[in-house]
Amino acid sequence: MDNKKRNILLICTAILLGSCIARSIVINYLRMVYAQQQAMRRQQVAKPKPAPSPLPTAEDGPPIGNLSGVWQGHGRVPGGRGVCDLRVELRLGDPGKYSGYSRFSCLNNEALTNPKDMNLMQNFLNHMNPDAATLTGAVEKGAIHFHADKTIGTDINGCAVTDFTVTSFGTNVVAAEWKEGTCTGGSLMLQKAAQ
Repeated sequence: MDNKKRNILLICTAILLGSCIARSIVINYLRMVYAQQQAMRRQQVAKPKPAPSPLPTAEDGPPIGNLSGVWQGHGRVPGGRGVCDLRVELRLGDPGKYSGYSRFSCLNNEALTNPKDMNLMQNFLNHMNPDAATLTGAVEKGAIHFHADKTIGTDINGCAVTDFTVTSFGTNVVAAEWKEGTCTGGSLMLQKAAQ
């Protein structure tokens, strides 16, 4: 195969991968918009319910409501990770005690903009195989502080979550912050997923 044919094949492969990645990003965005619209419709249709009493919390923090449910977010995370997806399922056990299950994956967009980057396929495969963690935690100082009980896989930098904090940030939005041992860690805003 001569250089011209090889270059055409590489360009076609890059276009195909780029379109798959762009399609995935657009589909995730449309799902998030659809979930927001459905949540707004349910709020408009639902009859007002009496407000539940707040859950017990530590004395030195504001009370938080029940944050059980599925939370997801998408955004840029620093540290060479690019655009990341985070999905966290929270379950309330005893009052003030939670268990959590997270999935985290990133797509390093620098590999997409550099046609000579040989890690393009590895980057795409890492995005399709997210790292996951099971978490346990308790309400402290107005937030839920988790520690990782078990992790499966690592992100594209070889890092895995060790500590995770979820803080209520308005209606149907939480702020998620995590630490990864000696790695950078990060944060994302998550919205409640439609169920």
